Amino acid sequence: MIKNLILSLSNKFSNVILKLIVTVLIARNLGPDGFGDYSLFLTVSASTTLIFLFGTHNFLLNRSKNIITIRKYNNIIRKYYFIIFILMFFISFIAFGFFYNLINATILALFFSVQYLFFVYQYQFMALNLYNKLVVYNVIFYLVLIICSAVFTPNNFIIYLLFYSAAGITAIVSYSNILIPRNLKLSRMDLLLLRYQFRISSKNFLIDINSIIQQRLDFFILYFFGGSYVAGIFAAVKNISESILYIPKSIQPIIIQEKNDTQLYKLFKIINLVLVFIMIVGILFSQTILTLVFGSNYEDGNIILKITFIIIYIYSLTLILSAEYIRQNIQSIALRKSVITTIVMIIILLIASQFDHILLSISLGTLISYLVLLLLLFLSSYIPFNIFHIAIKDIKYYYRVLPNKFKQKNYKE
Repeated sequence: MIKNLILSLSNKFSNVILKLIVTVLIARNLGPDGFGDYSLFLTVSASTTLIFLFGTHNFLLNRSKNIITIRKYNNIIRKYYFIIFILMFFISFIAFGFFYNLINATILALFFSVQYLFFVYQYQFMALNLYNKLVVYNVIFYLVLIICSAVFTPNNFIIYLLFYSAAGITAIVSYSNILIPRNLKLSRMDLLLLRYQFRISSKNFLIDINSIIQQRLDFFILYFFGGSYVAGIFAAVKNISESILYIPKSIQPIIIQEKNDTQLYKLFKIINLVLVFIMIVGILFSQTILTLVFGSNYEDGNIILKITFIIIYIYSLTLILSAEYIRQNIQSIALRKSVITTIVMIIILLIASQFDHILLSISLGTLISYLVLLLLLFLSSYIPFNIFHIAIKDIKYYYRVLPNKFKQKNYKE
């Protein structure tokens, strides 16, 4: 269990590092220099540790089979919600305070802290079948952010309008994906099976944490581009394209494994392959594309940027191709993905760190976050902190109990 836990955490941190590396390489090539190593280190170490620390309670809500159980777990965690919100707000405020003025830092901190609460409460909305309210709350939230941007930052209003609109579309699309299995009227065991497969096929666990970190990186890119319209368009296109890629991945397990609709599955896989191919081709010819966009003055200063993107998308392609084997061999697939991702991360970090000293802040911040998290998990055996004990039990449940249940041929209610 400890081995699986460490590998899974390594997998998640390595994905974060890959995204950070890509962001920094983009920044060093297209944006202004000297954006502050210390602030980047603070953001990576503090926010990542906090997100991973309190993200473990997703196990509690995901594991629950009925409303009564969910309420039981919520009573344990509810007292931490306010603390989580305050900590998320101040950490985000401090981190963005290095980049923006007081008003912008406040708006961005509010964005991330409230957004985190949406991720926390989405499981309760799922259990109570209140998807429509969740979508409405998200729409209101993003509209408020757009209005605040128009009032306090009129010069960059179009940029934030593009980004918040794209983020809202991404959130609504992801919640709409959750509607799909409910409409299929699957049995309780089918839903449990689907839920587990969905998390494993989405690079193990804590899938929503990855979304929070990814959107934080989008704001880094906004800053590095110097507040240009290119930044807003980039963030909007990237978020919407990720939503398109996200849809087939989320419903693959239902279609191929629960409904045996192989034709529809093949269609989604073809769509994935085409999109990945387009991205790889775009990266390979990024020099030509960027020259056409920015003019002849643009200099391609780092070939590592292309190599990094290519490796990431080739790896994503292997995940798509291996999706149909997840049910047959859940544990080995999860471990293999963790090991491969970690190895790729180490190789890229070693190569890229030779070209850019900013990566030292990233690697150091991530390493400290990783060590702090492991230390807290270790201390959880000796201190009376219920959330850690329950989270570790849930991790054991996901990696030991559920796979054995899925191996049984008859898993009807």
